[in-house]
Amino acid sequence: MTASVASSASEIHSCYHCGEPVTEPSPWTLEIDGSRHPLCCPGCQAVARAIVDGGLASYYRFRTALPERPLDRHDATAEQWSLFDDPGLQARFVHDDDAGVHASLSVDGITCAACAWLIEHRLNALEGVTGSAVDLTHHRLRLGWDPQRITLSRLLAELAAIGYPSRPFEPDEAQRRLQRESHQQLRRLIVAALGMMQALMFSLPFYLAGDTGLDADFDRLFHWLALALTTPVVLYAAQPFFLQAWRDLRTRTLGMDVPVSLAIGSAYLASAWAVISGRGEVYFDSVSMFTFFLLFGRHLEARARRRGGAAGNALANLLPMSATRLDDDGEPRILPASELRAGDRVLVKPGHRVPADGVIESGASSLDESTLTGETQPVTRRIGDAVTGGSQNLESPLTLRITRAGSDTRVAGLLDLTDRAFAERPRIASRAPAWPITSCFRYC
Repeated sequence: MTASVASSASEIHSCYHCGEPVTEPSPWTLEIDGSRHPLCCPGCQAVARAIVDGGLASYYRFRTALPERPLDRHDATAEQWSLFDDPGLQARFVHDDDAGVHASLSVDGITCAACAWLIEHRLNALEGVTGSAVDLTHHRLRLGWDPQRITLSRLLAELAAIGYPSRPFEPDEAQRRLQRESHQQLRRLIVAALGMMQALMFSLPFYLAGDTGLDADFDRLFHWLALALTTPVVLYAAQPFFLQAWRDLRTRTLGMDVPVSLAIGSAYLASAWAVISGRGEVYFDSVSMFTFFLLFGRHLEARARRRGGAAGNALANLLPMSATRLDDDGEPRILPASELRAGDRVLVKPGHRVPADGVIESGASSLDESTLTGETQPVTRRIGDAVTGGSQNLESPLTLRITRAGSDTRVAGLLDLTDRAFAERPRIASRAPAWPITSCFRYC
């Protein structure tokens, strides 16, 4: 791959990496398979060079949407990410496993399946990475690595270098982002629903009138009212379909939004022309109804994602942030729950949650374990009984001997299984893109 100054006449083109407008001649270009493509900035040039030099040029053939524009590639260095190598910080989100350690990261800039393919192939090619899997639905990455061979700061720098800055996954922040997106989708859905109902109301007389038709004045009045009500549905509610279709066309790919946008746009324009010219059929009710049902399907999908995230968020918040540890002389001391270790003795007061898994040494009480077991009735625990971190003490003080703390608790294990379920794919799904799709593109 080479970067050079193009000497062609001044023309408007799109950046080969992010799709932004580029005025030729551009000082940044990318050469793939003998063809030279313009780039808009040094950031796109750095990212494109990292992708192609890593042997991942197929990303540009398989992607179905454009990535976000990298604003500044100077931050894609290990030094800028060295903060995440701090052991105290890693203790909050990095967990041990048989092959080394693993963590869940929130990834920005993911737009399509090709992004997930690029991230996984880039990371898996690095020495010391034991595995990586992208959850395309929630834009999360489950990353495993050997800390003796590669650092987390290097991995974060590699992700930023190819245009996907990442950070430790925080359930509350992810839920707030999904909530904002849900509110915007809901507003579009309401506009589409109102427009659909009103357009149907003005279209119903034409269906009931049959062959006789309506009076000419009512005919034009109802058509103009339907046009006025359908216009915000097309321009506002259906806006995401048109934006995604435009990005697909700029990259010369055909996604689902391209035929959807063609159907909505062509039916609306043909109907509008029929109203203005007074000749032809109108389909405003079909346009608004089609838009509503498509938005309703996407809203249900987003709602399911949000519920899945809320379940993980509830599990993550089960363990309390602090705990009361008993010293050797029995004096209580409040400290962060992350500092508890197996063998510590802790005091759990009524109304407080158990900070880690353990065994009761003194006391008896009822515990609410409904979040973990689904059992609505409190259960009674006595001396010698095992208790699970996250359970709520309801009646009397308990003294526990910690058996498992931190990432070894049952709650942490459930969170880990949830992350793995979202990130891992069946073996047949992992093999599917290996040769059939590549062969199809090769012979097409």
